[in-house]
Amino acid sequence: MSNDTHILLVYYSLTGHTEYVAKLIARAVGCEIERIEPLIPYKHSKELVRRRLRVEPKPEIRILTHDITHYGTIILGMPVWDNDLPGPVITFLEKVDWRGIRVHPFFATGGLYISVYARLKARCKGAAFTAPLYLIYDSDNELVGIKE
Repeated sequence: MSNDTHILLVYYSLTGHTEYVAKLIARAVGCEIERIEPLIPYKHSKELVRRRLRVEPKPEIRILTHDITHYGTIILGMPVWDNDLPGPVITFLEKVDWRGIRVHPFFATGGLYISVYARLKARCKGAAFTAPLYLIYDSDNELVGIKE
């Protein structure tokens, strides 16, 4: 049974952008933090990741150390990959019963992201969502803006 006062920040990061912001948010909020990690780590090359996703779109992930059912609020951070959710995040989402959990999502993106929020909501049946934050990066991987 979830506890409404407990907050957990769960994130996936390939290049470090999402991880950096996740750690800032966790410190500011004073919550616990957990990283989603595929059992076989991805290389940093986007092309290598795309090739790997065609073979294994939902990779196995390491078991989380935190029990999601003990939290009433999840802050969920991830990069946007080709206007979609990263494979490791999809695997995580499918392992959780989202009923009764509040989700505060944030996305790191350098491209198209118009559908990713709807795709996230569709995979978290029963969760209540706040408006997402989008961290916008340019082609030089510099943060150029934050949008709601």
